[in-house]
Amino acid sequence: VNTVAPGATASRAVRALADASGGMPPGKADTQMGRMAEPDEVAEEIACLLYRARFITGQTPFVNGGSYMH
Repeated sequence: VNTVAPGATASRAVRALADASGGMPPGKADTQMGRMAEPDEVAEEIACLLYRARFITGQTPFVNGGSYMH
C-alpha cells in the first residue's frame, strides 16, 4: 500500500477561503518552493504511483514543496 501526503494545496476551497478572509493568498505559502502546490501537481504524484511505479510499495511521498511536516 502506498499513500501520498500532500502539503498545502491551492484548491478552489483554499482560494475561496483566502479571498473571503483576506488571508494568505495561495501563491505565498511558507515552503521552499515559495508557493502552495497546484492540485494537478498532487494528482501527478498519485498517477505516478498508480500507473508507473509498479514495483514501489509501502511508500509515502510528501508533495509539499519542501516544507517540513511532522
